[in-house]
Amino acid sequence: MNIKSNINNRVIPKKTLLWQKIILVFLGLFLVALTLEIGLRASGFIMLSIQEYKNLQSIKEKGSCRIMCLGESTTQNQYPPHLEEILNKRDIGIKFSVIDKGMASIDTGVVLAQLEANLDKYQPDIVVTMIGCNDRRTMYYQDIPESDAWLFRHCRVY
Repeated sequence: MNIKSNINNRVIPKKTLLWQKIILVFLGLFLVALTLEIGLRASGFIMLSIQEYKNLQSIKEKGSCRIMCLGESTTQNQYPPHLEEILNKRDIGIKFSVIDKGMASIDTGVVLAQLEANLDKYQPDIVVTMIGCNDRRTMYYQDIPESDAWLFRHCRVY
């Protein structure tokens, strides 16, 4: 609100109080965080939609050998496109179609929970998995005597 002064019709702005400034700063931070969250979620949805579109295009190719790659962020948009390109460049008389079912920030439990649905939907001839990077607290190796070696515990390659 503006308060008019009687002297020379000047407008004197009302001072913003400290608590109002604090509220404005927190409101601004909240709006920035909300905008970032919405943007990240939208971009993630778009990326997964594009990946799913490519997967559906690859299963439409009749007579090809389907390879489904399952995994985490180490799989998603990483090696599957290169695998398809390398295999098809060899020109051995078989057309290869690679399905990328990698998804960032998941663990082995999620991959296993979706396995049967993915097998039914894509009907692959070969399945390649690269999982375990996000399984920090799961001790798959606890019953193996050699598991006390540092390399065995930290690499998670079995």
